[in-house]
Amino acid sequence: MRDELEKDLQSKYPFMAIDKEPVNCQCGDGWYSVIDKLCKKIMETLSMQELIDLRVDQVKEKYGTLRFYYSGVDFNKIEDLVIEAVEESAQVCEECGKEGKLREDNLYIQTLCDEHAAEQRKSVWADR
Repeated sequence: MRDELEKDLQSKYPFMAIDKEPVNCQCGDGWYSVIDKLCKKIMETLSMQELIDLRVDQVKEKYGTLRFYYSGVDFNKIEDLVIEAVEESAQVCEECGKEGKLREDNLYIQTLCDEHAAEQRKSVWADR
């Protein structure tokens, strides 16, 4: 994810920083809205003290969907929200944010729209 999007998340959600640096979101820009919505729901769910204690350890793509690893708060408090975001990420193109689907027919397992899936297929075959 581009630095400016990570900084935007940090400015809206202080828990999206580690030692005052934005959490490195290791995924495409297309999932910005998924992560933003998740963070907003976390803000609405946790108490002020829980928000202070929350530490977001890692945000990334794995096997085509979002992963959001955290510590410092009771797992049960926000895990359902994280699961919702993971499920949503399987329907949002990781590259552009348009409607997408989980694809296992390319070189990598990714959630992509038709356009980005076609581009990826082209680049895979061009390299062979």
